[in-house]
Amino acid sequence: IFADAYADWVIQQNLSFEQATHAETIAIFQLLCSRTRSLVYTSHQQLAVIICNRYTIESPRFQHLLKYALSKVHLSTDFWTSILNLSLLGVVAHFIDKNAKDMTAFGTSAALLKT
Repeated sequence: IFADAYADWVIQQNLSFEQATHAETIAIFQLLCSRTRSLVYTSHQQLAVIICNRYTIESPRFQHLLKYALSKVHLSTDFWTSILNLSLLGVVAHFIDKNAKDMTAFGTSAALLKT
């Protein structure tokens, strides 16, 4: 559970993989819980894998939410190059869902995660 929440936090805060896996980031979490080192992704590759896995899981739900949105979907984007020289695309969608709830969905070219 913590690992999924950690991946969501990284995406929502628009953290780079370097920031999210930095020794100081890990140390802050370790202050809260000594088991954190085993729960937090300490490499860029680990974090990329979990985000891609979350995409596979969340993509159908995200598509369903957008398909039945009551409002227009407003998108904003951000493009960047990772430390590993990968081109990435970030997307944020704002819309009103079928239950009239204000929604924000975050995603990247590798992941689309509803939060």
